[in-house]
Amino acid sequence: MKTVLVIFDCDGVLIDSKVISARMLIAGLKGYGIDMDMAFVSRHFPGRSYPAVLREVRERWGVALPERFEADCRARLLAAFEQGLTPMAGVAGVFAALGPPCCLATSSSPARLRRSPDITGLAPLFEGVCFTASQVTRGKPAPDLFLHAAPGWVQTRPGGPG
Repeated sequence: MKTVLVIFDCDGVLIDSKVISARMLIAGLKGYGIDMDMAFVSRHFPGRSYPAVLREVRERWGVALPERFEADCRARLLAAFEQGLTPMAGVAGVFAALGPPCCLATSSSPARLRRSPDITGLAPLFEGVCFTASQVTRGKPAPDLFLHAAPGWVQTRPGGPG
């Protein structure tokens, strides 16, 4: 069987954002009396969208976070990304050796997706072929995002029907 498309996740696969993201979440929640550590974040939140993470935090700790909490955390996270976001080691070599075309499917917010590839220098690799969980009803771990990305790639690729 021939591989026609490789769908990449972003955080922790292409960009080294997991530790920065976890630190920002932990710091933001600490102000509301939630004592969470890296081990907890790693165990419970990998690959999940921010709304899904905050929904679990509200349910698990019974804390009513203010409406602005998510927007404020996202702003602090993007500022932290500007200071320290890097591509994962070896990513450039993967793309140099990769045969089939690729696209990106992530739980990141559209704003975060617009900045992360630019900061890390990966933007040219995914121009016009990026998809976020905001485009589907069910985010990861459901397959909806990837099922959306594959035909979306067909529609947006150069020479494609779109």
